[in-house]
Amino acid sequence: VHVDKSLVIQGQGPGGTTLTGAVNEMTVTIEDTSEVTLSGFTIESTRNAVVVQTSTQVLLQDLLLESSGQTAISADHSQLQIAQVDFRDHPYAAIDAQASTAEIVDCTFTDLTGYGIRLNSSDATVLSCQFDTVVFQPTTDDHDGTCIFADDSTLTVDDTDISTCTRVGIYGIDSDLEVANSTIQDCANGVAGIAGAASSVTDCTFSEVPLFGILLVDQDVVITGNTIEATDPGPGTC
Repeated sequence: VHVDKSLVIQGQGPGGTTLTGAVNEMTVTIEDTSEVTLSGFTIESTRNAVVVQTSTQVLLQDLLLESSGQTAISADHSQLQIAQVDFRDHPYAAIDAQASTAEIVDCTFTDLTGYGIRLNSSDATVLSCQFDTVVFQPTTDDHDGTCIFADDSTLTVDDTDISTCTRVGIYGIDSDLEVANSTIQDCANGVAGIAGAASSVTDCTFSEVPLFGILLVDQDVVITGNTIEATDPGPGTC
């Protein structure tokens, strides 16, 4: 499916309508347009389930994206909202955003290899989402196994639960992080940020994080109202 004009594509729900892409092809491409809604589908792909390029006011809602060959949703120079999407079993990233603005609301991320969300030069808000099990794969990428990774980006995370990742729950490099009212448990590290302008972690709970609960370096920092719960506290949990 190739979309290059304003359009609403409405299925009967993830249990009722399935879009299946050809082998090694993107299933849905949204390109050079605005005001597109894609809702109510299961989308299957051996490559990328949904690709959004140079487009604005894109809404991806009420979708099941499972076992894509690469990335479930890839966004490049675009503005989009991703709401009520169920991501399962993706080998690289559930969401990969380059130079984009994204609002990610009420989504679930389960059994991922690589990243839950990967941002580069982007502005993203993650609200009321759940992450469960993000593991690294033996690649040359030093940061995979991270639930939310931001590089040269602005990231806000609120009311979100992160559980069981092999590296870091939320990790920023040259990025501004704002994390609030969230829970991170059973991850090697909780929140880590290096060389951003300013970051804050407020009213969060960290549980069973064996290395660093919060590690923010070379930036202005606000840390307040957080709770650490650990049977074996690591060096940065306090």
